[in-house]
Amino acid sequence: MNITKTTHSEEESSAIAAELAASLKAPAVICLEGDLGAGKSVFARGFLRSLGVTGPIASPTFSLVQLYQAGEIQLAHMDLYRLEDDEEAYAAGIEEIIHDTNTICLIEWPQRLSWMLPQEVIQVKISHQGEDQRLLEIRD
Repeated sequence: MNITKTTHSEEESSAIAAELAASLKAPAVICLEGDLGAGKSVFARGFLRSLGVTGPIASPTFSLVQLYQAGEIQLAHMDLYRLEDDEEAYAAGIEEIIHDTNTICLIEWPQRLSWMLPQEVIQVKISHQGEDQRLLEIRD
């Protein structure tokens, strides 16, 4: 899936996330890139909701990883912004989660562990284009 689209609301960004989610099967790794406040967590929430995750979806900023179930598939939302070092990543089980064949991973700030990622990932770059506008570029 290769998409470049400007969105004008969180709902539009979530709809594109849902499109991506509908096209994927485990295993998959989605790398969410963008500045602070660009909309990475909004995209992740839209993705997770579209796969049936209910209840609160907390940002994993301090826990590093939040795990969810969607039927038989495990969904992992990671935020590596506060990752201290490789040892912390290993302690959190990130390598095992990323390489689990039954898991779809959404990773914010993936460059902090780029050496741990599989060769094939889906890149989602989100950039500010105005107060409510975002440019979403999705490349597989």
